[in-house]
Amino acid sequence: MNKCAGCIVFKKCFASTLAKQDLLEFEKEIKVFHLKKGDVVFLENKPANKIFALLSGTVKLEHNYNLSNPMIIRILHQCEFFGLESMLSNRNYLHSAVAMGEGVCCSIPKSALGKFLLINKDFCSMLLNMMQDEQERLYKYSVTMISGTSQAKLALALCSIIDREEKLSATKEEIAIMTGLTRETVSRLLSKMNTEGIIETKQREIKIINKLGLTKLIES
Repeated sequence: MNKCAGCIVFKKCFASTLAKQDLLEFEKEIKVFHLKKGDVVFLENKPANKIFALLSGTVKLEHNYNLSNPMIIRILHQCEFFGLESMLSNRNYLHSAVAMGEGVCCSIPKSALGKFLLINKDFCSMLLNMMQDEQERLYKYSVTMISGTSQAKLALALCSIIDREEKLSATKEEIAIMTGLTRETVSRLLSKMNTEGIIETKQREIKIINKLGLTKLIES
């Protein structure tokens, strides 16, 4: 049996609102599984019937767009939930989720959520707040990528795909696809950010050294 109360994400999870007996019932519904590099958690455009919590490791969210190399739009880290916005909106998954290395993940089926949404208002409130936060993040991302400045688009892309050490490994071509900018524009803006002390570039690796400066570029 899974022990939710001892889980690293429990305090952030809607399961924390459940009474002891309900929590035992909830634990019967979920599944904890191990990931290895390349494992697909879910696929873009497939029915969204589960949400997931990342207990350890990293997972990339990517769009396929019929490209030979899928476009990474975000990297998830420990204690993040994903798939929420698709499942609760009764849509297919908006993107694919693929493990970037070894890790552990928890899957929560739609049926379990529906059961406790009807009987526990705190469970319902917390879940809806999580969904609202995710929708706001998606909205801000979309607005920036559609109407933001070139600097804002690049800054947001970098913030979305950095790892826990605030580094990322991506080619200028990959970043260009992600932002809709030309490779030349990406190269010029990266050089400018490097000169201003916001990032540090070394071959294929980019390290964020001034996260606040990057955030200000997004907001501008």
